[in-house]
Amino acid sequence: MNIIKKYTIKDNSDTIFIKVELKNYFKRVSYLYDDFLIFVFMELSTNLIKYANGGYIWFLEKGGKYGVASFDKGPGIKDINKALSNGYTTSINSLGLGLYQISKNSNFNMQIYTRTDKNSGTVILINQKNLFEDDIFLTKTYMDLEQNGDFFMQKGRNYIFGDVSGHGVKAQKSATKIKNFFMKNFLSFSFATTFFEELHSFIKENHLRATVITLAYKKNKVVSLSGVGNLNIWVEDDDGYYYKTFKDGIVGEIFSTPSIMKFILECGKKLILTTDGIDTKKMKEFLNSLHRYYTPLMLGLIVLHFLSSKNDDNSILIFEESCNG
Repeated sequence: MNIIKKYTIKDNSDTIFIKVELKNYFKRVSYLYDDFLIFVFMELSTNLIKYANGGYIWFLEKGGKYGVASFDKGPGIKDINKALSNGYTTSINSLGLGLYQISKNSNFNMQIYTRTDKNSGTVILINQKNLFEDDIFLTKTYMDLEQNGDFFMQKGRNYIFGDVSGHGVKAQKSATKIKNFFMKNFLSFSFATTFFEELHSFIKENHLRATVITLAYKKNKVVSLSGVGNLNIWVEDDDGYYYKTFKDGIVGEIFSTPSIMKFILECGKKLILTTDGIDTKKMKEFLNSLHRYYTPLMLGLIVLHFLSSKNDDNSILIFEESCNG
């Protein structure tokens, strides 16, 4: 998945800027639903200004299909069903047609998560159907900087996910070199321990930042993990989510033999990995309070918006077992 652009919405000038930029974008990229997607952007950005004193919008893409996510820390939506009904509005200068019209488009899905308590806010995801239903990696950087010490990379059925010490330019440089090392040197999950030993030496020899890290291998219903350090694991079963973690250690500094775990995911169940920027204490209760049918992307967006730290890079990796056989 590609995050094409992240927009900060504060006033109407931001909305106008987005409209112009999107029209120029779709002049270069042919897309059947460009007018509808521009309407979605306009509606969501206008709502952020009207009801939430601003917020953020992400423009998402995968394989030539698109999606839009909006985030705010406003008062929340008291009644989602009413908000989606034809003509309903709490604003004097509104016809109440926007979200209703979006929800009725048969080519797109809409998901909404909202809170009206002291941690109020709303996340809305609108995406073309059959999009973003695969395993999802999302990241939010420290202070919204461009540099990121968290990393993710996929090589066939194998994945690497980790968190380099610190943040900023040096952390990103180390993360990039670790990803390159994975692509060049990783052979098989069966040799995970050997890979970690070689990576440990590589980091020390090149004076890179140390890292907590996991390798993941997914095939059919089975997700295998091999990891070291304070990455957090959340596994869904019929009773909700339970928590696991890896052995202490940090590759490149204090090496320890990695933990190895296997999980069998049944239809629709998720396995979630988070870096330590995500609030571990609140995570389990938060996950178990969510609707079980949120897609992996929507779940990741919700967690990043409500549980991520302002003082660190924050990342989440979600595996979900398909129900399509």
